Amino acid sequence: MLSSINHGLIRALGLALSFFLSAFAHGASYDCSAKTTAVEAMICKDANLSKKDSDMVASYKELLGRELLEESRKNLILSQRDWLKKRNACTAVPCLNDIYDERIDYLSTSAITPVKQAVTPPVCTDTFISKLGFRLEGENAADSGSSITYQNGLFGVSYEYIPAISKRSKINDPVKVCLISKYANCPKNDNRGKTYRTTNLRTLETWELDDSSHMCGGA
Repeated sequence: MLSSINHGLIRALGLALSFFLSAFAHGASYDCSAKTTAVEAMICKDANLSKKDSDMVASYKELLGRELLEESRKNLILSQRDWLKKRNACTAVPCLNDIYDERIDYLSTSAITPVKQAVTPPVCTDTFISKLGFRLEGENAADSGSSITYQNGLFGVSYEYIPAISKRSKINDPVKVCLISKYANCPKNDNRGKTYRTTNLRTLETWELDDSSHMCGGA
């Protein structure tokens, strides 16, 4: 009988330790061992809420780490302050679950929107065409749109077939490529969506192309 009791005690201790380690692995974004408010204490005692708090703060810090427009940064900080006031008004776990779910969804989908801005004055460089192609490969590639690569590493792509590129330009044609717009509020290290205006100095034809089929933050 003593062996049975010991076995049950060990099992109970094991379950308690497992729960503790799980909560620790998905801890809140703050130190639960320090002095906390009533709301913070509720979060610390609930492993699910602790993980949501950690995930929410990670998303918020990721957005703050972007090169944001001043107005976008200000609005993000103010919205976080307002949200904290609402969170701190909760008195029960269901309220906290709902408010965290709403915030996490907002931060991941709607908080910051990329904004296209003109580059004034345009930033220009002289280079040469190194490759002419289409947006996609295959039998009907021409129907997918035009693409072009320059010797300085810049690239342009369009969903439309552009005769000035795909028909009348040639490899090694000299060109002037000018950056005329780009997106702000982009995720870190995602610079897609820059628009370049290019003039073929041999044919004197000009076109405008984005450097990607998607803007920053896209697929």
